[in-house]
Amino acid sequence: MEGSQYSKKEQYFRYTEIPDYFDEMEYDSSGAVLWTDKQWEFIMRELTRCRDGHWFLNNGIPTYVTGKYYYFLNYFTLENGDKPQYRDCDRRYFLFLDYCEKSPNILGVIRVKSRREGATSQAASNLIYTATTTEQAKCGIISKTGDDAKSVFKEMVVYAFRNLPLFMKPDIAAGDDPEKILRFMKQVSRIKKKQQTSIVEKPEGLNSQIDFKNTKLNSYDSKRTTRLLVDEGGKFPSDVPIQRYWPIVRKTLEKGSKKVGFAEMPSTVNKLKDGGAGFKILWNESNHFTHKTTPTGLYRYFKPAYDGYEGFIDRYGMSVIDKPTKDQEKYLQETTTLTIEEIRLGAKEYLRQRIEKIEDDEMRLEEKRMMPFSEEEAFAADDSESFFNVGLIREQLDYLKDNKAPIRKISFGWDSANKVDYRDDINGKWQLLKQPKDTKAVSWDDSGKRPLNTHRYKIGVDPFASTIIVGKGSMGVIVVYEQLDSTDPENTGMPVALYVGRPRTKNLFHTEVLYACHFFGCKATYENANDDYFEWFIDKGYRNFITKTPKSVIDPNRKAKNVQTWGVSPKDPFSLNKQLELTQFWVDNYYHKMYFVDIFEDMLEYDHFNRTKSDITVAFMIALVAAAGDVRNVLKEKKESP
Repeated sequence: MEGSQYSKKEQYFRYTEIPDYFDEMEYDSSGAVLWTDKQWEFIMRELTRCRDGHWFLNNGIPTYVTGKYYYFLNYFTLENGDKPQYRDCDRRYFLFLDYCEKSPNILGVIRVKSRREGATSQAASNLIYTATTTEQAKCGIISKTGDDAKSVFKEMVVYAFRNLPLFMKPDIAAGDDPEKILRFMKQVSRIKKKQQTSIVEKPEGLNSQIDFKNTKLNSYDSKRTTRLLVDEGGKFPSDVPIQRYWPIVRKTLEKGSKKVGFAEMPSTVNKLKDGGAGFKILWNESNHFTHKTTPTGLYRYFKPAYDGYEGFIDRYGMSVIDKPTKDQEKYLQETTTLTIEEIRLGAKEYLRQRIEKIEDDEMRLEEKRMMPFSEEEAFAADDSESFFNVGLIREQLDYLKDNKAPIRKISFGWDSANKVDYRDDINGKWQLLKQPKDTKAVSWDDSGKRPLNTHRYKIGVDPFASTIIVGKGSMGVIVVYEQLDSTDPENTGMPVALYVGRPRTKNLFHTEVLYACHFFGCKATYENANDDYFEWFIDKGYRNFITKTPKSVIDPNRKAKNVQTWGVSPKDPFSLNKQLELTQFWVDNYYHKMYFVDIFEDMLEYDHFNRTKSDITVAFMIALVAAAGDVRNVLKEKKESP
């Protein structure tokens, strides 16, 4: 194994040096190189390593790097003319990438990165690797602007290609403008040798290419794409939202159910209103910890900014995250400009102190987004762009990160006694915090079935529309809210159950609402974008389980007499403002009672003027409206007061 000739301390990654015998080469009359046997043996060894990967000893530990990472380290040239530095954190990314590439159900990697992490350079290297080793490969680049895509193409792809050694560099098409496209025509071959490997044996050429396009929804929307770099998707413009672009372009990576291409999507994250919200939708929908086959076809990758941070990498490529060892301390003193005091902090504490020194709240938050320690920091919203108190929401989310709420995943259903009960279900769409106190939740009277706990529980419902889109906006949401009990104020006045899902039909969703009504013994208040739910409940004999519009969201100054209808209007300005006021008041005063991470995370992205993406927040708002009930409006009380 490479490195065995060195002592343990001297075992670390070393670049492959091109031997001196490549200094002199012979050419035939057509200009093709006549490789010697010795040269050809080296070429084949390197091509094999770039394909199969490479093992070496690293501080006594056998260490494997994938073929693409070996290629990146040895043959890719950075914009400043340097070779990439070996880092164990990058080795781990390329292992993850290798797994995703080989999986038939994964179309790409969505990667939240730190500033100057090198993710775009790695993806650019992978484009060159694919185009120069794969026949008929169609590779492309799109970024947050057309100029940015052009910059990646010229300053990373073209520059690195021109710096490849001759045996790694196929011929490019005559007459092509390398400012716009690189078209590879002929592979490196062994002239006058008949015994060749499959890597280089086909003389007809690659006929592959790399190009870039402007940032439009129809960029790379047709034909087949072999490899695509979608750079800075967290900063895409509002007219090309990334959550709309990806469903279009992913079709070029598939042929029916067969995977024919792959995408890398590295990005830092802008403010939510400046492209970050759409990227977060894709990120949430690409959670491979929840779904082995994700809705987007993407798998997500994140590492903290302090892992692999420049200046805190030891001799063996390991990140010096916490206090360094004596050997690491000595090495960093010799190889960095950091002071000994800074070195002894380790990367994590060094970065934390640097960020906390920034006094301006908005600047500090922006720095956290660019150098995130967690996914939450990468997508952090600031107070200026949120309708709610972001500081309080983040405080509770941080608390819940360290203090897991006793929430169980469940599914509801009818039991043998024709009552609704639940079972624990790891794949269930319901999250249950508390069970109802009263076991008898439903009774019969002359009007039919009637819930018995309406004084204790309220349900807010945001049903889904017929049109399927990518993201939370396509979900149906149910929030069960427990009314405040003066005898137990700290443990009541909060949501106790949450459903987020999209059943095959609306009727199945209404059934989930009915389950909750039965189980908790209460009524459901719908957002009444359409009234199909009303007819469904009537037909099932559950007329008493749905509500009319609470008076708390009816403008007392309206002249119309019969303004109370079923559910809560999504269009009435007074109702919308009242929903927002109630929710803001609840967050400001009762944020510590929120145990559902999904609700608060959704609220960070909430846009009151475009609520379609925030079904979870809307359902919670309606639950609060239902909890406020038929209280008299403050404005009306003032007019009637003496």
